[in-house]
Amino acid sequence: MPYAVITDWDPLDGTRPPLGRKRTIDLWEAMLQVRGKPALTPAQHAEWNAKAYAEFAATAAASGVFLNDQTFEVSVANTPALLSPLLDILGDQGFGSIRTKRIANWRASTAPVDPSQLLAMVADIGKGRLSARLSKKAIALGAPKYISDAIGWVVSRVQ
Repeated sequence: MPYAVITDWDPLDGTRPPLGRKRTIDLWEAMLQVRGKPALTPAQHAEWNAKAYAEFAATAAASGVFLNDQTFEVSVANTPALLSPLLDILGDQGFGSIRTKRIANWRASTAPVDPSQLLAMVADIGKGRLSARLSKKAIALGAPKYISDAIGWVVSRVQ
């Protein structure tokens, strides 16, 4: 049965590897085990751990594991069709003047969406609440690219 895995890169503070790297390598290990193939060698682990995001993600996609370069919420903000609904949801939260001005600047494109500020707002709303509200506002809008790529991967394998 065709399948794809969608996960976030989840970069940390730069001193530790992104969470998505380990998740993906662990997924590859599980896939190899289920298929009765040998586990990754220490040299292969080192090779994968040394790859930059772009190369790592491209290789992962070739095996059906699709990553974004940040987190889901940042990918939503970086998807033009989804930015406005996201900002509508944030604007409805009754944040203080600093956050309200930040949202207005993002809406006016006078400042790029700051991932750390966005994630702080999302934390205050709650990921579940944000997702529920976004799902109602984003009907028929395009998904972030890594998600649509994963769907395309599965569709291309259905006979």
